[in-house]
Amino acid sequence: MLKSALKSDLLLRANTIGLDQAAVLIGLDQETILGDLGSNLLVASRVNGQWYFDRNDLCAYAYHYYHDKDEQYESITSYLTPQVVLKRYTEGEKDFSCQAIVNDADFASYQLPSVDFYYSKLCGVNFEGANLKNADFREANLFKASMKNANLSGVAFQGADLRAANFSGADLTNACFWDAKLDNVNLEGVIIKNTQFWRGIPLTKL
Repeated sequence: MLKSALKSDLLLRANTIGLDQAAVLIGLDQETILGDLGSNLLVASRVNGQWYFDRNDLCAYAYHYYHDKDEQYESITSYLTPQVVLKRYTEGEKDFSCQAIVNDADFASYQLPSVDFYYSKLCGVNFEGANLKNADFREANLFKASMKNANLSGVAFQGADLRAANFSGADLTNACFWDAKLDNVNLEGVIIKNTQFWRGIPLTKL
């Protein structure tokens, strides 16, 4: 449901979604979203009578004001738990793009090399000590996620929302962060080798 609602080339490029897609992504009814919009808890643009939202800001808003809301949506197929992801991964599936993972999901020490979380919602998710080598997190929302001591070598983070994420001790060899949001990110003790934070500028140390 979420994938079909979001996987539009136009919306993906603009990182902007309409009210219908917003409600599906964060699991809130449209009336609640519009009410919070009127209370200035959320910012949106109105074009030709339709509301449009920045996807990353929308995810951060939902995480901040409705932190436990996802617990009510774990039975919905579009909201994935770590157990469901691991089961499907071990069965050979690696494409979890355009999906919503429940808030603060615990993937600590999971072995998920080359997993595809492109454009997925992963707010507050714990990947501490996980093996995510060559994973795809492009355009993903990882607001307040933890990747402490994780193997992130070769990972693609282009355009991802990594605000307040914790990468301390992680291996960032050959990882790419082009155009990612890095406000208040923790990079203490990370392994840097051919890591690209800016286009065409590989780093060997911070």
